[in-house]
Amino acid sequence: MKALVIIDMQMRFDAAHCRITLRNILREVDKFKAQNLPIILVEYRAWGHGAYTAKDSFSLLGHSPTRPEITNRLIGYQNCFTVLKSRDNGGDEVHLMLVENLDLVDELYCCGVNTGYCVHDTALQLLDYGYAVRILSDCCNHIYKNRDCKAAQKENGQYFEIFEENGIDVIPSYTN
Repeated sequence: MKALVIIDMQMRFDAAHCRITLRNILREVDKFKAQNLPIILVEYRAWGHGAYTAKDSFSLLGHSPTRPEITNRLIGYQNCFTVLKSRDNGGDEVHLMLVENLDLVDELYCCGVNTGYCVHDTALQLLDYGYAVRILSDCCNHIYKNRDCKAAQKENGQYFEIFEENGIDVIPSYTN
């Protein structure tokens, strides 16, 4: 079974403000929801880490730092999980949540920001755990402060090469 992993689409990160990336991620959220497939939000929190269901995350934290355009589409969706991490790599936390809650998942579609840090580190760690990992190329972005969003997305290419060299497929979102 496959799952969507959305990494660090939080207002605090400049790359998460790209409307193109957000639009593409929202399209993926809708596709995964329509198939009742798991969606995992990975959020950077300097104060701690762990895994919560979407219901617990909204009630315990009062809100989700993931962009509201995404979380609003997930309110009431029972197959959504929020994983908190305190460093770039969220692979350990995602793996632990999958083992505890979704042990049938073996294929992960990763997206989010920042491609060269958090998406990179998380995807490689998940690959090491034995998951089939796919990067949704048009649903990722890297730091683009004071630059055009499309120019920043082109910068992703250097990171995509690293993914492919390590056995991770890089595909556009419309192919999954």
